[in-house]
Amino acid sequence: MARADRLNRLNRIFRAYLPPHLHDHVVLVRLDQDDWTVHADSSSWATRLRYALHNIRETLGQQLGIPLPKPRVRVVPPDFPPRPRRPRLTLTQRNAKLLEVTARNVPDPRLSAALRRLAQHAGASSGAA
Repeated sequence: MARADRLNRLNRIFRAYLPPHLHDHVVLVRLDQDDWTVHADSSSWATRLRYALHNIRETLGQQLGIPLPKPRVRVVPPDFPPRPRRPRLTLTQRNAKLLEVTARNVPDPRLSAALRRLAQHAGASSGAA
């Protein structure tokens, strides 16, 4: 528990030195005299972070009272919940009839054939009218 509290305290100090546009895209993972690791949520934010860390390293080390090693920046994408599956779209009989009528009236034979093939999927994918 003490380690988590220490990391939270260090994270607050670290964020005070970071430019505001980086706050939502980086997480301090470890900060001591042996290792300094920060995770960014994409490579573009990691690049911006590297530029910012170069400018704050000495000042932050003085604030903490320890010599900071060269920072390690890792790209770790945030965890997103899986996208909900969309219901499978089906072609109704009514729309299949509209496609067949359109296919008969289209002068382009290739487009007409494609519309007819598409209309045939109404019976296979749904029995709804």
